[in-house]
Amino acid sequence: MKRSIVLLASLFGVSLSSIAQVTVTPEIGYNLGKFYGFTYDPTANVQYTENYDWMWSPRAGIALDIPLGKKGFSFEPGLYYNVRTSRVTTDIDAYKETTTTRQNYVELPINLKYSWEVARYTGKFMVQLSPYVAYGVSGDVSGKKIQKIPTYYTTTYSHDLEWGSEMNQLKALDYGAYVGFGYQLQMGLQIRTIYGLSFANFSNIPNTVASPGSVFNLSVGYVLGRKLPGRFY
Repeated sequence: MKRSIVLLASLFGVSLSSIAQVTVTPEIGYNLGKFYGFTYDPTANVQYTENYDWMWSPRAGIALDIPLGKKGFSFEPGLYYNVRTSRVTTDIDAYKETTTTRQNYVELPINLKYSWEVARYTGKFMVQLSPYVAYGVSGDVSGKKIQKIPTYYTTTYSHDLEWGSEMNQLKALDYGAYVGFGYQLQMGLQIRTIYGLSFANFSNIPNTVASPGSVFNLSVGYVLGRKLPGRFY
């Protein structure tokens, strides 16, 4: 009985010790992303690829770092508001049209992270692998069309984006993975850069693929809840 009590007390102490090392990191940064998409014509057996531009958009959120032992490994779930912006231009003899779409997501990445100190109480490097899921909550579409023939005139348009399963709507679910690298200063300031790739297709149109594609992100955060400045584990 006494041994059981001692064992339970020891486990409880270890749990408290681990919890005491949990840190919270608010982050803010910017994405540089490029969407990917194409339409396939099965009759002609031809694939038409969309030529998306690289676009900037913001990303902000908070991550909870939970150590896994004392070897530098940690589990870091996060919650982010992530904006993905796309722009595509069609320029043919009859007209030129540029359409910009902004898709706003609530995103949950699950970072599997490894960190190591450069020197005691100076700072640490970190690398991460992060599967993620995201859900679209809002968005908008705007564009400009220049008609060339038979007469020259310009029209503009803007409307809210719709999520759903209809042909004129977009699927709300996005999912993919990130890989990243960063550095945390002794004072708690953290800089992190990540590359992400979406595996989702948000188009409901048959024979059409539209994806958030690739994204690079650079963010700055500040680590809260450290037991001692410069003490990471």
